[in-house]
Amino acid sequence: MIDLGTLEGASYAKAFAINDSAQVTGSTDSRAFLWDSGELIDLGLLPGATQTFALDINDAGQVTGYSGDNGNSDPPWHAFIWEDGVMTDLGAPDGFFTTWGRGINNLGQVVGNMYFEGTADHHAFLYSEGVWSDLGTLGDDALSQAEGINDFGQIVGWSREMPGTPWRPFLWEDGEMALLDVPRDFEYALPLAINNAGSIVGYGDRETGGIRAVVWIEGTMYDLNDLVVSGGAWQELTIADDINDAGQIVGLGENPDGDTHAFLLTPIVKAPCDGDANADGTVDPLDSGFVLARFGCPVGTGDPDCDAADQNADGEVNPLDAGFVLARFGKCE
Repeated sequence: MIDLGTLEGASYAKAFAINDSAQVTGSTDSRAFLWDSGELIDLGLLPGATQTFALDINDAGQVTGYSGDNGNSDPPWHAFIWEDGVMTDLGAPDGFFTTWGRGINNLGQVVGNMYFEGTADHHAFLYSEGVWSDLGTLGDDALSQAEGINDFGQIVGWSREMPGTPWRPFLWEDGEMALLDVPRDFEYALPLAINNAGSIVGYGDRETGGIRAVVWIEGTMYDLNDLVVSGGAWQELTIADDINDAGQIVGLGENPDGDTHAFLLTPIVKAPCDGDANADGTVDPLDSGFVLARFGCPVGTGDPDCDAADQNADGEVNPLDAGFVLARFGKCE
Protein backbone atom coordinates (compact mmCIF):
# COMPACT_ATOMS: atom_id res chain seq x y z
CA MET A 1 0.00 0.00 0.00
CA ILE A 2 1.38 3.45 -0.98
CA ASP A 3 0.82 6.79 0.82
CA LEU A 4 0.30 9.37 -1.96
CA GLY A 5 1.00 12.42 0.23
CA THR A 6 -0.57 15.90 -0.25
CA LEU A 7 -0.10 19.06 -2.31
CA GLU A 8 2.03 21.71 -0.60
CA GLY A 9 0.16 23.42 2.22
CA ALA A 10 -2.76 20.98 2.20
CA SER A 11 -3.95 19.29 5.40
CA TYR A 12 -5.24 16.05 3.85
CA ALA A 13 -5.52 14.13 0.60
CA LYS A 14 -8.19 11.89 -0.86
CA ALA A 15 -7.70 9.71 -3.93
CA PHE A 16 -10.76 9.25 -6.11
CA ALA A 17 -9.62 7.43 -9.24
CA ILE A 18 -6.86 5.38 -10.87
CA ASN A 19 -6.25 4.41 -14.51
CA ASP A 20 -4.46 1.41 -16.00
CA SER A 21 -1.14 3.31 -15.98
CA ALA A 22 -1.53 3.73 -12.19
CA GLN A 23 -2.07 7.49 -12.55
CA VAL A 24 -4.22 8.65 -9.64
CA THR A 25 -6.44 11.71 -9.34
CA GLY A 26 -8.13 13.26 -6.31
CA SER A 27 -8.21 16.32 -4.09
CA THR A 28 -6.25 17.90 -1.28
CA ASP A 29 -8.45 20.39 0.61
CA SER A 30 -10.10 22.33 -2.30
CA ARG A 31 -7.42 21.67 -4.92
CA ALA A 32 -7.39 18.82 -7.42
CA PHE A 33 -4.33 16.74 -8.21
CA LEU A 34 -2.93 14.16 -10.60
CA TRP A 35 -0.42 11.69 -9.09
CA ASP A 36 1.94 10.30 -11.72
CA SER A 37 4.92 8.10 -10.76
CA GLY A 38 5.36 9.80 -7.41
CA GLU A 39 4.72 13.39 -8.60
CA LEU A 40 1.64 15.40 -7.53
CA ILE A 41 0.40 17.87 -10.18
CA ASP A 42 -2.05 20.70 -9.32
CA LEU A 43 -4.85 20.72 -11.97
CA GLY A 44 -5.85 24.36 -11.50
CA LEU A 45 -9.30 26.03 -11.77
CA LEU A 46 -12.00 27.00 -14.26
CA PRO A 47 -12.11 30.79 -14.92
CA GLY A 48 -13.47 32.65 -11.88
CA ALA A 49 -13.57 29.51 -9.73
CA THR A 50 -11.96 29.17 -6.29
CA GLN A 51 -12.22 25.39 -5.87
CA THR A 52 -11.71 22.30 -8.01
CA PHE A 53 -12.44 18.65 -7.27
CA ALA A 54 -11.22 15.84 -9.54
CA LEU A 55 -13.17 12.58 -9.39
CA ASP A 56 -12.10 10.31 -12.27
CA ILE A 57 -9.39 9.67 -14.86
CA ASN A 58 -9.32 7.53 -18.01
CA ASP A 59 -6.41 5.70 -19.64
CA ALA A 60 -5.63 8.71 -21.87
CA GLY A 61 -5.02 10.77 -18.74
CA GLN A 62 -8.24 12.79 -19.16
CA VAL A 63 -9.62 13.87 -15.78
CA THR A 64 -13.18 14.91 -14.95
CA GLY A 65 -14.65 16.62 -11.90
CA TYR A 66 -16.19 19.99 -11.12
CA SER A 67 -14.97 23.50 -10.44
CA GLY A 68 -16.66 26.63 -9.09
CA ASP A 69 -17.07 28.86 -6.03
CA ASN A 70 -18.65 27.28 -2.95
CA GLY A 71 -19.70 30.67 -1.56
CA ASN A 72 -21.09 32.12 -4.78
CA SER A 73 -23.34 31.03 -7.63
CA ASP A 74 -21.33 32.99 -10.17
CA PRO A 75 -19.62 31.16 -11.69
CA PRO A 76 -21.77 28.07 -11.06
CA TRP A 77 -20.21 24.68 -10.50
CA HIS A 78 -19.56 23.03 -13.85
CA ALA A 79 -18.23 19.67 -14.94
CA PHE A 80 -14.89 19.73 -16.74
CA ILE A 81 -12.46 17.59 -18.69
CA TRP A 82 -8.76 18.22 -17.94
CA GLU A 83 -6.22 17.02 -20.49
CA ASP A 84 -2.52 17.84 -20.95
CA GLY A 85 -2.68 20.83 -18.63
CA VAL A 86 -5.90 22.32 -20.13
CA MET A 87 -9.24 22.35 -18.25
CA THR A 88 -12.35 22.51 -20.50
CA ASP A 89 -15.72 23.68 -19.10
CA LEU A 90 -18.54 21.31 -20.17
CA GLY A 91 -21.24 23.81 -19.19
CA ALA A 92 -24.83 22.64 -18.55
CA PRO A 93 -27.80 21.56 -20.72
CA ASP A 94 -30.96 23.64 -21.09
CA GLY A 95 -33.06 23.66 -17.92
CA PHE A 96 -30.10 22.83 -15.67
CA PHE A 97 -27.78 25.17 -13.79
CA THR A 98 -25.03 23.11 -12.17
CA THR A 99 -23.23 20.00 -13.44
CA TRP A 100 -20.77 17.77 -11.61
CA GLY A 101 -18.59 15.36 -13.59
CA ARG A 102 -18.04 12.17 -11.60
CA GLY A 103 -16.89 9.49 -14.06
CA ILE A 104 -15.16 9.31 -17.45
CA ASN A 105 -14.44 6.30 -19.68
CA ASN A 106 -11.86 5.78 -22.42
CA LEU A 107 -14.27 7.14 -25.03
CA GLY A 108 -14.28 10.48 -23.21
CA GLN A 109 -17.90 9.99 -22.08
CA VAL A 110 -18.67 11.70 -18.77
CA VAL A 111 -21.33 10.83 -16.18
CA GLY A 112 -22.42 12.68 -13.06
CA ASN A 113 -25.35 14.67 -11.77
CA MET A 114 -27.01 17.87 -12.97
CA TYR A 115 -29.22 20.21 -10.96
CA PHE A 116 -32.49 21.66 -12.25
CA GLU A 117 -32.58 25.47 -12.29
CA GLY A 118 -34.02 26.91 -9.08
CA THR A 119 -34.23 23.62 -7.15
CA ALA A 120 -32.03 21.16 -5.26
CA ASP A 121 -33.35 18.29 -7.40
CA HIS A 122 -30.81 16.49 -9.56
CA HIS A 123 -30.67 13.69 -12.11
CA ALA A 124 -27.91 11.39 -13.30
CA PHE A 125 -26.52 12.32 -16.72
CA LEU A 126 -24.41 10.96 -19.56
CA TYR A 127 -22.37 13.47 -21.60
CA SER A 128 -21.08 12.15 -24.93
CA GLU A 129 -19.57 14.22 -27.76
CA GLY A 130 -21.42 17.34 -26.65
CA VAL A 131 -24.79 15.61 -26.15
CA TRP A 132 -26.40 15.45 -22.68
CA SER A 133 -28.69 12.52 -21.73
CA ASP A 134 -30.87 12.41 -18.61
CA LEU A 135 -30.70 8.88 -17.15
CA GLY A 136 -33.83 9.31 -15.01
CA THR A 137 -34.45 7.61 -11.64
CA LEU A 138 -35.43 4.22 -10.18
CA GLY A 139 -38.98 5.38 -9.50
CA ASP A 140 -41.21 8.40 -8.94
CA ASP A 141 -38.45 10.50 -7.39
CA ALA A 142 -36.66 13.64 -8.55
CA LEU A 143 -33.20 12.47 -7.44
CA SER A 144 -30.50 10.25 -8.94
CA GLN A 145 -26.75 10.43 -9.36
CA ALA A 146 -24.31 8.62 -11.68
CA GLU A 147 -20.81 7.93 -10.37
CA GLY A 148 -18.93 5.76 -12.85
CA ILE A 149 -18.96 4.45 -16.42
CA ASN A 150 -16.89 1.77 -18.16
CA ASP A 151 -15.99 1.41 -21.83
CA PHE A 152 -19.08 -0.74 -22.47
CA GLY A 153 -21.40 2.05 -21.35
CA GLN A 154 -22.32 0.39 -18.04
CA ILE A 155 -23.03 3.11 -15.47
CA VAL A 156 -23.24 2.86 -11.68
CA GLY A 157 -24.79 5.27 -9.20
CA TRP A 158 -27.69 5.58 -6.85
CA SER A 159 -31.28 6.71 -6.81
CA ARG A 160 -34.49 6.34 -4.80
CA GLU A 161 -37.58 4.37 -5.68
CA MET A 162 -39.97 6.78 -3.88
CA PRO A 163 -39.63 10.11 -2.04
CA GLY A 164 -38.33 9.62 1.51
CA THR A 165 -36.96 6.11 0.89
CA PRO A 166 -33.24 5.21 1.26
CA TRP A 167 -30.77 5.63 -1.57
CA ARG A 168 -30.40 2.41 -3.57
CA PRO A 169 -27.37 1.38 -5.69
CA PHE A 170 -27.97 0.83 -9.39
CA LEU A 171 -26.32 -0.49 -12.52
CA TRP A 172 -27.56 1.31 -15.68
CA GLU A 173 -27.20 -0.64 -18.92
CA ASP A 174 -28.93 -0.38 -22.30
CA GLY A 175 -31.32 2.25 -21.00
CA GLU A 176 -32.40 0.32 -17.91
CA MET A 177 -31.59 0.82 -14.19
CA ALA A 178 -31.22 -2.37 -12.13
CA LEU A 179 -30.71 -2.64 -8.35
CA LEU A 180 -27.39 -3.98 -7.01
CA ASP A 181 -27.02 -6.57 -4.23
CA VAL A 182 -26.57 -5.29 -0.65
CA PRO A 183 -25.95 -7.79 2.23
CA ARG A 184 -28.42 -7.80 5.10
CA ASP A 185 -25.85 -6.57 7.64
CA PHE A 186 -25.41 -3.32 5.69
CA GLU A 187 -27.90 -0.50 6.16
CA TYR A 188 -27.00 0.77 2.70
CA ALA A 189 -24.19 0.63 0.12
CA LEU A 190 -23.37 3.08 -2.68
CA PRO A 191 -21.24 2.35 -5.77
CA LEU A 192 -18.66 4.83 -7.04
CA ALA A 193 -16.88 3.15 -9.97
CA ILE A 194 -16.98 0.19 -12.36
CA ASN A 195 -14.18 -1.33 -14.45
CA ASN A 196 -14.41 -3.15 -17.77
CA ALA A 197 -14.68 -6.52 -16.03
CA GLY A 198 -17.84 -5.27 -14.32
CA SER A 199 -16.23 -5.11 -10.85
CA ILE A 200 -17.72 -2.25 -8.82
CA VAL A 201 -16.34 -0.41 -5.77
CA GLY A 202 -17.87 2.03 -3.29
CA TYR A 203 -18.79 2.20 0.38
CA GLY A 204 -21.52 1.12 2.77
CA ASP A 205 -22.73 1.40 6.35
CA ARG A 206 -22.21 -1.93 8.10
CA GLU A 207 -24.12 -2.59 11.31
CA THR A 208 -21.03 -4.03 13.01
CA GLY A 209 -18.39 -1.63 11.73
CA GLY A 210 -19.71 1.71 10.46
CA ILE A 211 -18.69 3.08 7.07
CA ARG A 212 -16.69 0.48 5.14
CA ALA A 213 -15.10 0.25 1.70
CA VAL A 214 -16.90 -2.36 -0.43
CA VAL A 215 -16.49 -4.19 -3.72
CA TRP A 216 -19.02 -5.98 -5.94
CA ILE A 217 -17.52 -9.00 -7.74
CA GLU A 218 -19.76 -10.84 -10.21
CA GLY A 219 -22.80 -9.21 -8.61
CA THR A 220 -21.98 -10.08 -4.98
CA MET A 221 -20.93 -7.37 -2.51
CA TYR A 222 -18.02 -7.78 -0.05
CA ASP A 223 -16.50 -5.65 2.73
CA LEU A 224 -13.05 -4.78 1.33
CA ASN A 225 -11.56 -4.86 4.83
CA ASP A 226 -12.33 -8.61 4.95
CA LEU A 227 -10.30 -9.23 1.79
CA VAL A 228 -7.12 -7.25 2.54
CA VAL A 229 -3.80 -8.86 3.47
CA SER A 230 -1.56 -6.07 4.78
CA GLY A 231 1.56 -6.11 6.92
CA GLY A 232 1.02 -2.39 7.51
CA ALA A 233 -2.29 -3.21 9.24
CA TRP A 234 -4.24 -0.11 8.24
CA GLN A 235 -6.87 0.50 10.87
CA GLU A 236 -9.76 0.74 8.42
CA LEU A 237 -10.56 1.22 4.74
CA THR A 238 -13.64 3.42 4.67
CA ILE A 239 -14.25 4.36 1.02
CA ALA A 240 -13.18 2.67 -2.22
CA ASP A 241 -13.37 5.32 -4.91
CA ASP A 242 -12.12 3.63 -8.06
CA ILE A 243 -10.93 0.36 -9.58
CA ASN A 244 -8.92 -0.10 -12.77
CA ASP A 245 -8.84 -3.06 -15.15
CA ALA A 246 -5.87 -4.54 -13.26
CA GLY A 247 -8.05 -4.66 -10.15
CA GLN A 248 -6.12 -1.90 -8.34
CA ILE A 249 -8.31 0.09 -5.97
CA VAL A 250 -7.84 3.61 -4.57
CA GLY A 251 -9.74 5.27 -1.77
CA LEU A 252 -9.67 6.66 1.75
CA GLY A 253 -8.79 5.06 5.05
CA GLU A 254 -7.00 5.34 8.37
CA ASN A 255 -3.33 4.38 8.17
CA PRO A 256 -1.38 2.66 10.99
CA ASP A 257 -0.74 6.07 12.62
CA GLY A 258 -4.46 6.86 12.73
CA ASP A 259 -4.20 9.56 10.03
CA THR A 260 -6.76 9.85 7.22
CA HIS A 261 -4.86 9.24 3.99
CA ALA A 262 -5.40 8.05 0.45
CA PHE A 263 -4.55 4.42 -0.28
CA LEU A 264 -3.62 2.35 -3.33
CA LEU A 265 -4.54 -1.33 -3.02
CA THR A 266 -3.12 -3.89 -5.48
CA PRO A 267 -4.62 -7.41 -5.74
CA ILE A 268 -2.45 -10.42 -4.97
CA VAL A 269 -2.35 -12.67 -8.02
CA LYS A 270 -1.82 -16.30 -7.08
CA ALA A 271 0.95 -17.95 -9.10
CA PRO A 272 -0.09 -20.94 -11.23
CA CYS A 273 0.34 -24.25 -9.42
CA ASP A 274 2.57 -26.90 -11.01
CA GLY A 275 0.39 -29.75 -12.21
CA ASP A 276 -2.83 -27.71 -12.44
CA ALA A 277 -3.09 -28.17 -16.20
CA ASN A 278 -6.73 -27.13 -16.46
CA ALA A 279 -6.20 -24.11 -14.15
CA ASP A 280 -9.10 -24.86 -11.80
CA GLY A 281 -7.04 -24.32 -8.64
CA THR A 282 -6.49 -28.00 -7.76
CA VAL A 283 -4.30 -30.85 -9.01
CA ASP A 284 -6.49 -33.91 -9.46
CA PRO A 285 -7.53 -36.59 -11.99
CA LEU A 286 -9.16 -33.92 -14.16
CA ASP A 287 -5.69 -32.53 -14.86
CA SER A 288 -4.43 -35.98 -15.82
CA GLY A 289 -7.34 -36.33 -18.20
CA PHE A 290 -6.61 -32.89 -19.64
CA VAL A 291 -3.02 -33.94 -20.41
CA LEU A 292 -3.90 -37.45 -21.72
CA ALA A 293 -6.43 -35.99 -24.16
CA ARG A 294 -3.64 -33.88 -25.69
CA PHE A 295 -0.86 -36.44 -26.15
CA GLY A 296 1.08 -35.49 -29.29
CA CYS A 297 -0.49 -32.03 -29.39
CA PRO A 298 1.88 -29.48 -31.08
CA VAL A 299 3.37 -27.17 -28.44
CA GLY A 300 4.25 -23.55 -29.23
CA THR A 301 1.89 -23.19 -32.19
CA GLY A 302 -0.58 -20.84 -30.57
CA ASP A 303 -2.90 -23.41 -28.99
CA PRO A 304 -3.04 -22.46 -25.26
CA ASP A 305 -4.42 -25.88 -24.25
CA CYS A 306 -1.46 -27.68 -25.86
CA ASP A 307 0.97 -25.34 -24.12
CA ALA A 308 -0.79 -25.90 -20.77
CA ALA A 309 -0.65 -29.68 -21.22
CA ASP A 310 3.16 -29.55 -21.59
CA GLN A 311 3.52 -29.48 -17.81
CA ASN A 312 7.23 -30.32 -17.65
CA ALA A 313 8.02 -27.73 -20.39
CA ASP A 314 10.06 -30.11 -22.56
CA GLY A 315 8.28 -29.06 -25.76
CA GLU A 316 6.11 -32.18 -26.07
CA VAL A 317 2.88 -33.51 -24.57
CA ASN A 318 3.60 -37.11 -23.60
CA PRO A 319 3.45 -39.61 -20.68
CA LEU A 320 6.12 -37.61 -18.83
CA ASP A 321 3.62 -34.77 -18.45
CA ALA A 322 0.99 -37.16 -17.08
CA GLY A 323 3.53 -38.40 -14.54
CA PHE A 324 4.41 -34.80 -13.65
CA VAL A 325 0.74 -34.13 -12.84
CA LEU A 326 0.24 -37.42 -10.96
CA ALA A 327 3.19 -36.69 -8.64
CA ARG A 328 1.50 -33.47 -7.57
CA PHE A 329 -2.02 -34.66 -6.82
CA GLY A 330 -3.48 -32.69 -3.92
CA LYS A 331 -0.43 -30.47 -3.48
CA CYS A 332 -1.79 -27.26 -5.03
CA GLU A 333 -2.55 -24.69 -2.29
